[in-house]
Amino acid sequence: MAKIFKFMPNESVGAKANVQAFIARCRKDLDVLAPEIEWDSNFWRGEVGFTKAGVNARKVEAESLLDQDIISFAKAYVTYQKAHNPCVRATARRIMAIRCIEPALLKVKNVADISLVDPVVLDQAAAVARECYPATAYQASSELNRLVGFLLEHKLVERGFYWRCAIPVSSKIGRLDRAGKKASQDKLPPEHVLHYMAEMFSNNPQSSADKYVVSLFALLMCAPSRISEVHDLPSDCLHYEKDQSGSEKLGLRFYSAKGFGPTIKWVSTAFKDVAVTAVERIKELTDEGRRAAKWYEEHMDKFYRHAACPLVHEDALLTPVQICDALGIEYAGFAGQARKVLKNSSSPIRAFLEGNSISLDEVTLAVLNKYAHSRLPKGFPWKNEKKQLKWSDSLFCMRVNELHHQRGVSPIIVWGPGSSSISSALSITSGVREMQTVWDRSGYKNPDGSRVSLTTHQVRHFLNTTAQRGDLGTV
Repeated sequence: MAKIFKFMPNESVGAKANVQAFIARCRKDLDVLAPEIEWDSNFWRGEVGFTKAGVNARKVEAESLLDQDIISFAKAYVTYQKAHNPCVRATARRIMAIRCIEPALLKVKNVADISLVDPVVLDQAAAVARECYPATAYQASSELNRLVGFLLEHKLVERGFYWRCAIPVSSKIGRLDRAGKKASQDKLPPEHVLHYMAEMFSNNPQSSADKYVVSLFALLMCAPSRISEVHDLPSDCLHYEKDQSGSEKLGLRFYSAKGFGPTIKWVSTAFKDVAVTAVERIKELTDEGRRAAKWYEEHMDKFYRHAACPLVHEDALLTPVQICDALGIEYAGFAGQARKVLKNSSSPIRAFLEGNSISLDEVTLAVLNKYAHSRLPKGFPWKNEKKQLKWSDSLFCMRVNELHHQRGVSPIIVWGPGSSSISSALSITSGVREMQTVWDRSGYKNPDGSRVSLTTHQVRHFLNTTAQRGDLGTV
Protein backbone atom coordinates (compact mmCIF):
# COMPACT_ATOMS: atom_id res chain seq x y z
CA MET A 1 0.00 0.00 0.00
CA ALA A 2 1.35 3.43 -0.97
CA LYS A 3 2.68 5.65 1.79
CA ILE A 4 1.02 9.00 2.37
CA PHE A 5 1.76 12.04 4.52
CA LYS A 6 0.38 15.53 5.00
CA PHE A 7 3.04 18.20 4.57
CA MET A 8 3.24 20.53 7.57
CA PRO A 9 5.18 23.74 6.90
CA ASN A 10 7.68 25.15 9.35
CA GLU A 11 6.33 28.56 10.32
CA SER A 12 9.69 29.68 11.70
CA VAL A 13 11.41 29.54 8.30
CA GLY A 14 10.73 31.31 5.02
CA ALA A 15 8.77 30.14 2.01
CA LYS A 16 11.89 29.10 0.09
CA ALA A 17 12.95 26.76 2.90
CA ASN A 18 9.46 25.24 3.06
CA VAL A 19 9.51 24.69 -0.71
CA GLN A 20 12.81 22.84 -0.47
CA ALA A 21 11.57 20.78 2.48
CA PHE A 22 8.41 19.89 0.56
CA ILE A 23 10.39 18.78 -2.50
CA ALA A 24 12.81 16.71 -0.41
CA ARG A 25 10.08 14.92 1.49
CA CYS A 26 8.02 14.13 -1.62
CA ARG A 27 11.07 12.67 -3.32
CA LYS A 28 12.05 10.61 -0.27
CA ASP A 29 8.74 9.50 1.26
CA LEU A 30 6.23 9.07 -1.58
CA ASP A 31 6.15 5.78 -3.51
CA VAL A 32 3.06 6.21 -5.66
CA LEU A 33 4.93 6.17 -8.95
CA ALA A 34 5.48 3.03 -10.98
CA PRO A 35 8.80 1.29 -10.17
CA GLU A 36 10.20 2.00 -13.62
CA ILE A 37 9.80 5.77 -13.23
CA GLU A 38 12.95 7.62 -12.16
CA TRP A 39 12.55 10.90 -10.31
CA ASP A 40 15.40 12.53 -12.23
CA SER A 41 13.84 11.70 -15.58
CA ASN A 42 11.93 14.52 -17.24
CA PHE A 43 9.45 12.19 -18.95
CA TRP A 44 7.47 9.85 -16.69
CA ARG A 45 6.00 7.27 -19.02
CA GLY A 46 2.28 6.82 -18.44
CA GLU A 47 2.20 9.90 -16.20
CA VAL A 48 3.52 13.22 -17.55
CA GLY A 49 6.34 15.04 -19.30
CA PHE A 50 7.80 18.10 -17.57
CA THR A 51 7.67 20.31 -20.63
CA LYS A 52 6.63 23.90 -21.18
CA ALA A 53 3.10 24.94 -22.11
CA GLY A 54 2.24 24.12 -25.69
CA VAL A 55 5.10 21.63 -26.12
CA ASN A 56 4.65 17.90 -26.77
CA ALA A 57 5.16 16.16 -23.41
CA ARG A 58 7.44 13.59 -25.07
CA LYS A 59 9.87 16.20 -26.42
CA VAL A 60 12.30 16.38 -23.54
CA GLU A 61 15.03 18.37 -25.25
CA ALA A 62 16.51 21.01 -22.95
CA GLU A 63 14.73 23.91 -24.66
CA SER A 64 11.35 22.18 -24.28
CA LEU A 65 11.61 21.52 -20.54
CA LEU A 66 10.26 23.58 -17.69
CA ASP A 67 12.81 25.91 -16.16
CA GLN A 68 15.24 24.15 -13.82
CA ASP A 69 14.20 26.42 -10.94
CA ILE A 70 10.64 25.04 -10.98
CA ILE A 71 10.91 21.54 -12.40
CA SER A 72 11.73 19.92 -9.03
CA PHE A 73 8.71 21.58 -7.45
CA ALA A 74 6.57 20.43 -10.39
CA LYS A 75 7.61 16.82 -9.77
CA ALA A 76 6.95 17.11 -6.06
CA TYR A 77 3.57 18.82 -6.52
CA VAL A 78 2.09 16.35 -9.02
CA THR A 79 3.43 13.39 -7.01
CA TYR A 80 1.93 14.74 -3.77
CA GLN A 81 -1.39 15.32 -5.50
CA LYS A 82 -1.30 11.80 -6.92
CA ALA A 83 -0.65 10.37 -3.45
CA HIS A 84 -3.61 12.25 -1.97
CA ASN A 85 -5.89 11.77 -4.97
CA PRO A 86 -5.11 8.37 -6.47
CA CYS A 87 -8.64 8.25 -7.83
CA VAL A 88 -7.92 10.97 -10.38
CA ARG A 89 -5.26 11.29 -13.06
CA ALA A 90 -3.55 14.07 -11.12
CA THR A 91 -0.32 14.29 -13.11
CA ALA A 92 -2.17 14.80 -16.40
CA ARG A 93 -4.00 17.90 -15.14
CA ARG A 94 -2.09 19.31 -12.18
CA ILE A 95 0.90 20.06 -14.43
CA MET A 96 -1.24 22.57 -16.34
CA ALA A 97 -0.99 25.10 -13.53
CA ILE A 98 2.80 24.76 -13.35
CA ARG A 99 3.09 25.20 -17.13
CA CYS A 100 1.07 28.43 -16.93
CA ILE A 101 2.93 29.83 -13.94
CA GLU A 102 6.45 29.08 -15.20
CA PRO A 103 6.49 31.62 -18.11
CA ALA A 104 4.60 34.11 -15.92
CA LEU A 105 7.30 33.92 -13.23
CA LEU A 106 10.06 34.32 -15.80
CA LYS A 107 8.33 37.37 -17.28
CA VAL A 108 7.43 39.11 -14.01
CA LYS A 109 10.20 37.95 -11.63
CA ASN A 110 12.92 36.88 -14.08
CA VAL A 111 13.23 33.59 -12.17
CA ALA A 112 10.94 30.55 -11.98
CA ASP A 113 10.88 30.49 -8.17
CA ILE A 114 7.48 29.21 -7.01
CA SER A 115 7.82 31.02 -3.66
CA LEU A 116 7.62 34.36 -5.54
CA VAL A 117 4.10 33.75 -6.86
CA ASP A 118 1.80 36.72 -6.27
CA PRO A 119 -1.35 38.17 -7.90
CA VAL A 120 0.66 39.92 -10.64
CA VAL A 121 2.30 36.64 -11.61
CA LEU A 122 -1.02 34.84 -11.49
CA ASP A 123 -2.74 37.39 -13.74
CA GLN A 124 -0.01 36.71 -16.28
CA ALA A 125 -0.44 32.94 -15.76
CA ALA A 126 -4.16 33.28 -16.55
CA ALA A 127 -3.23 35.01 -19.80
CA VAL A 128 -0.91 32.08 -20.62
CA ALA A 129 -3.79 29.66 -19.93
CA ARG A 130 -6.04 31.48 -22.40
CA GLU A 131 -3.32 31.54 -25.05
CA CYS A 132 -1.89 28.02 -24.69
CA TYR A 133 -5.09 26.15 -23.77
CA PRO A 134 -7.84 27.81 -25.85
CA ALA A 135 -10.20 24.84 -25.64
CA THR A 136 -9.52 23.87 -22.00
CA ALA A 137 -8.54 27.18 -20.44
CA TYR A 138 -11.32 26.74 -17.87
CA GLN A 139 -9.57 23.57 -16.69
CA ALA A 140 -6.23 25.38 -16.47
CA SER A 141 -8.07 28.09 -14.52
CA SER A 142 -9.34 25.51 -12.05
CA GLU A 143 -5.86 24.03 -11.65
CA LEU A 144 -4.38 27.48 -11.06
CA ASN A 145 -6.88 28.07 -8.26
CA ARG A 146 -6.05 24.67 -6.80
CA LEU A 147 -2.32 25.38 -6.88
CA VAL A 148 -2.76 28.83 -5.33
CA GLY A 149 -4.75 27.34 -2.47
CA PHE A 150 -2.06 24.73 -1.96
CA LEU A 151 0.75 27.31 -1.91
CA LEU A 152 -1.06 29.52 0.58
CA GLU A 153 -2.12 26.69 2.88
CA HIS A 154 1.38 25.23 3.08
CA LYS A 155 3.26 28.55 3.44
CA LEU A 156 5.11 28.10 0.15
CA VAL A 157 4.84 31.78 -0.89
CA GLU A 158 6.45 34.80 0.72
CA ARG A 159 3.22 36.54 1.72
CA GLY A 160 -0.50 35.82 1.79
CA PHE A 161 -2.94 37.24 -0.75
CA TYR A 162 -6.32 36.62 -2.36
CA TRP A 163 -6.64 35.67 -6.03
CA ARG A 164 -9.18 33.74 -8.07
CA CYS A 165 -9.23 32.89 -11.74
CA ALA A 166 -12.54 32.28 -13.53
CA ILE A 167 -12.25 31.37 -17.19
CA PRO A 168 -15.60 30.17 -18.59
CA VAL A 169 -16.05 26.84 -20.36
CA SER A 170 -15.33 27.07 -24.06
CA SER A 171 -18.37 26.67 -26.31
CA LYS A 172 -16.17 24.48 -28.51
CA ILE A 173 -16.28 21.58 -26.11
CA GLY A 174 -19.94 21.60 -25.11
CA ARG A 175 -22.94 23.67 -24.17
CA LEU A 176 -22.42 23.58 -20.42
CA ASP A 177 -22.50 27.20 -19.28
CA ARG A 178 -20.86 28.54 -16.16
CA ALA A 179 -23.97 28.12 -14.03
CA GLY A 180 -24.39 24.56 -15.24
CA LYS A 181 -20.78 23.75 -14.48
CA LYS A 182 -21.09 25.21 -10.99
CA ALA A 183 -24.21 23.11 -10.35
CA SER A 184 -22.30 20.02 -11.48
CA GLN A 185 -19.29 20.84 -9.31
CA ASP A 186 -21.54 21.41 -6.30
CA LYS A 187 -22.53 17.76 -6.52
CA LEU A 188 -18.93 16.61 -6.25
CA PRO A 189 -17.29 15.88 -2.87
CA PRO A 190 -14.98 18.67 -1.67
CA GLU A 191 -11.37 17.78 -2.30
CA HIS A 192 -10.40 18.05 1.37
CA VAL A 193 -13.01 15.38 2.19
CA LEU A 194 -11.36 12.98 -0.25
CA HIS A 195 -8.03 13.75 1.44
CA TYR A 196 -9.59 12.83 4.79
CA MET A 197 -10.83 9.51 3.46
CA ALA A 198 -7.40 8.71 1.99
CA GLU A 199 -5.78 9.44 5.35
CA MET A 200 -8.27 7.26 7.21
CA PHE A 201 -7.62 4.38 4.84
CA SER A 202 -3.86 4.81 5.28
CA ASN A 203 -4.26 4.85 9.08
CA ASN A 204 -6.43 1.68 9.08
CA PRO A 205 -9.24 2.48 11.55
CA GLN A 206 -9.77 -0.26 14.13
CA SER A 207 -13.48 0.00 14.91
CA SER A 208 -15.63 -2.36 12.85
CA ALA A 209 -17.94 0.43 11.66
CA ASP A 210 -15.14 2.70 10.47
CA LYS A 211 -13.17 -0.17 8.92
CA TYR A 212 -16.28 -1.08 6.93
CA VAL A 213 -16.96 2.48 5.74
CA VAL A 214 -13.39 3.27 4.74
CA SER A 215 -12.83 -0.09 3.03
CA LEU A 216 -16.13 0.11 1.13
CA PHE A 217 -15.29 3.64 0.02
CA ALA A 218 -11.90 2.39 -1.20
CA LEU A 219 -13.53 -0.37 -3.27
CA LEU A 220 -15.90 2.16 -4.80
CA MET A 221 -12.85 4.19 -5.83
CA CYS A 222 -11.10 1.13 -7.25
CA ALA A 223 -14.00 0.21 -9.52
CA PRO A 224 -16.91 2.68 -9.84
CA SER A 225 -20.05 0.72 -9.00
CA ARG A 226 -23.38 0.90 -7.29
CA ILE A 227 -23.19 0.31 -3.56
CA SER A 228 -25.54 -2.64 -3.96
CA GLU A 229 -23.10 -4.19 -6.44
CA VAL A 230 -20.20 -3.87 -4.02
CA HIS A 231 -22.29 -5.33 -1.20
CA ASP A 232 -22.90 -8.34 -3.44
CA LEU A 233 -19.23 -9.04 -4.09
CA PRO A 234 -18.18 -12.64 -3.36
CA SER A 235 -15.46 -13.20 -0.77
CA ASP A 236 -13.13 -14.39 -3.54
CA CYS A 237 -13.74 -11.28 -5.64
CA LEU A 238 -10.08 -10.60 -6.45
CA HIS A 239 -9.31 -11.74 -9.99
CA TYR A 240 -5.75 -11.89 -11.31
CA GLU A 241 -4.92 -12.16 -14.99
CA LYS A 242 -1.88 -11.52 -17.16
CA ASP A 243 -2.14 -9.31 -20.20
CA GLN A 244 -0.45 -9.88 -23.56
CA SER A 245 2.83 -8.43 -22.29
CA GLY A 246 2.86 -10.79 -19.29
CA SER A 247 2.04 -8.11 -16.71
CA GLU A 248 -0.34 -9.17 -13.96
CA LYS A 249 -3.59 -7.20 -13.82
CA LEU A 250 -6.09 -7.10 -10.98
CA GLY A 251 -9.84 -6.96 -11.31
CA LEU A 252 -12.90 -7.30 -9.10
CA ARG A 253 -15.45 -9.97 -10.01
CA PHE A 254 -18.86 -8.30 -10.05
CA TYR A 255 -22.30 -9.48 -10.97
CA SER A 256 -24.20 -6.55 -12.45
CA ALA A 257 -27.25 -5.32 -10.56
CA LYS A 258 -29.00 -4.74 -13.89
CA GLY A 259 -28.91 -8.34 -15.03
CA PHE A 260 -25.97 -8.29 -17.41
CA GLY A 261 -24.27 -11.25 -15.76
CA PRO A 262 -20.86 -11.59 -14.15
CA THR A 263 -18.11 -9.22 -15.23
CA ILE A 264 -14.61 -8.14 -14.30
CA LYS A 265 -14.04 -4.51 -13.38
CA TRP A 266 -10.36 -3.85 -13.77
CA VAL A 267 -8.45 -1.93 -11.12
CA SER A 268 -5.92 0.70 -12.21
CA THR A 269 -2.29 -0.08 -11.41
CA ALA A 270 -2.13 2.72 -8.83
CA PHE A 271 -5.08 1.18 -6.97
CA LYS A 272 -4.07 -2.49 -6.94
CA ASP A 273 -2.66 -2.43 -3.38
CA VAL A 274 -5.64 -0.40 -2.18
CA ALA A 275 -8.10 -2.95 -3.57
CA VAL A 276 -6.25 -5.92 -2.07
CA THR A 277 -5.95 -4.23 1.33
CA ALA A 278 -9.63 -3.18 1.36
CA VAL A 279 -10.78 -6.73 0.56
CA GLU A 280 -8.47 -8.23 3.18
CA ARG A 281 -9.78 -5.87 5.86
CA ILE A 282 -13.41 -6.61 5.03
CA LYS A 283 -12.79 -10.36 4.96
CA GLU A 284 -11.20 -10.16 8.40
CA LEU A 285 -14.24 -8.24 9.64
CA THR A 286 -16.74 -10.69 8.13
CA ASP A 287 -15.05 -14.08 8.64
CA GLU A 288 -17.25 -14.92 11.64
CA GLY A 289 -20.39 -14.02 9.75
CA ARG A 290 -19.51 -16.37 6.90
CA ARG A 291 -18.58 -19.09 9.39
CA ALA A 292 -22.01 -18.82 11.02
CA ALA A 293 -23.78 -18.81 7.64
CA LYS A 294 -21.88 -21.93 6.57
CA TRP A 295 -22.89 -23.69 9.80
CA TYR A 296 -26.57 -22.98 9.17
CA GLU A 297 -26.22 -24.40 5.66
CA GLU A 298 -24.68 -27.66 6.87
CA HIS A 299 -26.21 -28.15 10.36
CA MET A 300 -29.87 -27.31 10.22
CA ASP A 301 -30.67 -29.34 13.35
CA LYS A 302 -27.88 -28.11 15.64
CA PHE A 303 -27.24 -24.82 17.41
CA TYR A 304 -24.24 -22.85 16.15
CA ARG A 305 -21.38 -23.59 18.54
CA HIS A 306 -19.61 -20.24 18.67
CA ALA A 307 -16.78 -19.49 21.09
CA ALA A 308 -19.03 -18.38 23.99
CA CYS A 309 -21.67 -21.07 23.54
CA PRO A 310 -22.29 -23.16 26.70
CA LEU A 311 -20.74 -26.63 26.46
CA VAL A 312 -23.94 -28.56 27.07
CA HIS A 313 -26.11 -31.07 25.21
CA GLU A 314 -28.64 -29.77 22.69
CA ASP A 315 -31.55 -30.79 24.90
CA ALA A 316 -30.11 -29.73 28.26
CA LEU A 317 -32.12 -27.06 30.08
CA LEU A 318 -30.30 -23.73 30.18
CA THR A 319 -30.00 -21.16 32.95
CA PRO A 320 -30.70 -17.51 32.09
CA VAL A 321 -26.95 -16.87 32.10
CA GLN A 322 -26.36 -19.71 29.64
CA ILE A 323 -29.18 -18.44 27.42
CA CYS A 324 -27.58 -14.99 27.33
CA ASP A 325 -24.16 -16.49 26.59
CA ALA A 326 -25.60 -18.60 23.78
CA LEU A 327 -27.37 -15.60 22.24
CA GLY A 328 -24.54 -13.14 22.86
CA ILE A 329 -26.70 -10.93 25.09
CA GLU A 330 -24.94 -8.74 27.66
CA TYR A 331 -26.29 -9.05 31.20
CA ALA A 332 -23.81 -7.22 33.48
CA GLY A 333 -22.46 -10.47 34.97
CA PHE A 334 -25.37 -11.20 37.34
CA ALA A 335 -27.76 -14.13 37.07
CA GLY A 336 -30.69 -12.00 38.19
CA GLN A 337 -29.86 -9.39 35.60
CA ALA A 338 -29.69 -12.08 32.90
CA ARG A 339 -33.27 -13.15 33.63
CA LYS A 340 -34.39 -9.51 33.67
CA VAL A 341 -32.79 -8.85 30.27
CA LEU A 342 -34.46 -11.89 28.74
CA LYS A 343 -37.88 -10.80 30.04
CA ASN A 344 -37.53 -7.30 28.61
CA SER A 345 -40.63 -6.48 26.57
CA SER A 346 -38.53 -5.47 23.57
CA SER A 347 -36.44 -8.65 23.63
CA PRO A 348 -36.78 -10.64 20.36
CA ILE A 349 -36.17 -13.92 22.22
CA ARG A 350 -39.07 -13.17 24.60
CA ALA A 351 -41.39 -12.61 21.64
CA PHE A 352 -40.25 -15.89 20.09
CA LEU A 353 -40.73 -17.88 23.30
CA GLU A 354 -44.16 -16.42 23.99
CA GLY A 355 -45.20 -17.00 20.39
CA ASN A 356 -44.27 -20.67 20.75
CA SER A 357 -45.63 -21.08 24.30
CA ILE A 358 -42.20 -21.83 25.74
CA SER A 359 -41.30 -20.62 29.23
CA LEU A 360 -37.88 -19.28 30.12
CA ASP A 361 -37.25 -22.41 32.21
CA GLU A 362 -37.82 -24.70 29.22
CA VAL A 363 -35.15 -23.22 26.96
CA THR A 364 -32.50 -25.53 25.47
CA LEU A 365 -29.98 -25.10 22.68
CA ALA A 366 -32.45 -26.94 20.44
CA VAL A 367 -35.03 -24.26 21.20
CA LEU A 368 -32.51 -21.50 20.55
CA ASN A 369 -31.60 -23.19 17.29
CA LYS A 370 -35.19 -22.79 16.11
CA TYR A 371 -35.05 -19.16 17.22
CA ALA A 372 -31.79 -18.61 15.32
CA HIS A 373 -33.27 -20.12 12.16
CA SER A 374 -36.32 -17.87 12.50
CA ARG A 375 -33.96 -14.89 12.34
CA LEU A 376 -32.10 -15.96 9.20
CA PRO A 377 -32.31 -13.50 6.28
CA LYS A 378 -35.15 -14.02 3.82
CA GLY A 379 -34.18 -16.51 1.13
CA PHE A 380 -31.32 -18.01 3.13
CA PRO A 381 -28.89 -19.58 2.17
CA TRP A 382 -29.05 -17.22 -0.82
CA LYS A 383 -28.00 -13.62 -0.35
CA ASN A 384 -28.87 -13.04 -3.99
CA GLU A 385 -30.24 -16.11 -5.72
CA LYS A 386 -30.30 -14.41 -9.12
CA LYS A 387 -26.56 -13.90 -8.81
CA GLN A 388 -26.11 -17.35 -7.27
CA LEU A 389 -24.45 -15.73 -4.26
CA LYS A 390 -24.82 -17.47 -0.91
CA TRP A 391 -24.39 -15.71 2.42
CA SER A 392 -21.52 -18.06 3.24
CA ASP A 393 -19.67 -16.83 0.12
CA SER A 394 -20.49 -13.12 0.46
CA LEU A 395 -17.72 -10.64 1.19
CA PHE A 396 -20.15 -8.57 3.27
CA CYS A 397 -21.74 -11.38 5.29
CA MET A 398 -21.90 -9.89 8.79
CA ARG A 399 -23.79 -10.46 12.03
CA VAL A 400 -26.42 -8.30 13.67
CA ASN A 401 -24.88 -5.24 15.42
CA GLU A 402 -21.54 -5.86 13.68
CA LEU A 403 -21.37 -2.13 12.89
CA HIS A 404 -23.09 -0.85 16.04
CA HIS A 405 -21.06 1.29 18.42
CA GLN A 406 -22.82 0.35 21.68
CA ARG A 407 -24.68 -2.92 21.24
CA GLY A 408 -22.91 -6.25 21.43
CA VAL A 409 -22.52 -8.26 18.23
CA SER A 410 -24.87 -11.23 17.92
CA PRO A 411 -22.79 -14.38 17.34
CA ILE A 412 -25.72 -16.28 15.82
CA ILE A 413 -27.76 -13.91 13.61
CA VAL A 414 -26.53 -13.39 10.05
CA TRP A 415 -26.98 -9.91 8.58
CA GLY A 416 -25.72 -7.74 5.74
CA PRO A 417 -25.32 -3.96 5.42
CA GLY A 418 -27.40 -1.89 3.00
CA SER A 419 -27.09 1.57 1.50
CA SER A 420 -28.27 3.17 4.77
CA SER A 421 -25.26 1.66 6.55
CA ILE A 422 -22.88 3.75 4.48
CA SER A 423 -25.06 6.86 4.12
CA SER A 424 -25.59 7.25 7.89
CA ALA A 425 -21.84 6.92 8.45
CA LEU A 426 -20.91 9.56 5.86
CA SER A 427 -23.62 12.19 6.28
CA ILE A 428 -25.20 14.11 9.12
CA THR A 429 -28.70 12.81 9.74
CA SER A 430 -31.29 15.56 9.96
CA GLY A 431 -32.61 15.94 13.48
CA VAL A 432 -30.17 13.42 14.98
CA ARG A 433 -27.40 15.59 16.34
CA GLU A 434 -25.96 12.97 18.64
CA MET A 435 -25.31 10.47 15.82
CA GLN A 436 -21.61 10.58 14.98
CA THR A 437 -20.28 10.12 11.47
CA VAL A 438 -17.00 8.52 10.47
CA TRP A 439 -15.60 12.05 10.12
CA ASP A 440 -16.65 12.98 13.67
CA ARG A 441 -15.05 9.88 15.17
CA SER A 442 -11.77 10.60 13.40
CA GLY A 443 -11.74 14.27 14.37
CA TYR A 444 -12.15 15.75 10.88
CA LYS A 445 -13.87 19.08 10.24
CA ASN A 446 -14.34 21.36 7.27
CA PRO A 447 -11.89 24.28 6.94
CA ASP A 448 -14.53 26.58 8.42
CA GLY A 449 -14.86 24.35 11.50
CA SER A 450 -18.23 22.85 10.56
CA ARG A 451 -18.97 19.13 10.60
CA VAL A 452 -18.10 17.12 7.50
CA SER A 453 -21.00 15.50 5.71
CA LEU A 454 -20.96 13.57 2.43
CA THR A 455 -23.98 12.06 0.70
CA THR A 456 -23.86 8.82 -1.24
CA HIS A 457 -25.22 10.81 -4.20
CA GLN A 458 -22.07 12.94 -4.14
CA VAL A 459 -19.94 9.81 -4.02
CA ARG A 460 -21.76 8.28 -6.98
CA HIS A 461 -21.65 11.54 -8.97
CA PHE A 462 -17.92 11.81 -8.34
CA LEU A 463 -17.29 8.21 -9.38
CA ASN A 464 -19.41 8.53 -12.52
CA THR A 465 -17.70 11.78 -13.50
CA THR A 466 -14.24 10.36 -12.94
CA ALA A 467 -15.00 7.13 -14.75
CA GLN A 468 -16.36 9.03 -17.76
CA ARG A 469 -13.07 10.90 -17.96
CA GLY A 470 -11.30 7.58 -18.22
CA ASP A 471 -9.48 7.86 -14.90
CA LEU A 472 -10.91 4.76 -13.23
CA GLY A 473 -11.64 1.21 -14.14
CA THR A 474 -8.78 0.93 -16.65
CA VAL A 475 -5.58 -1.07 -16.82
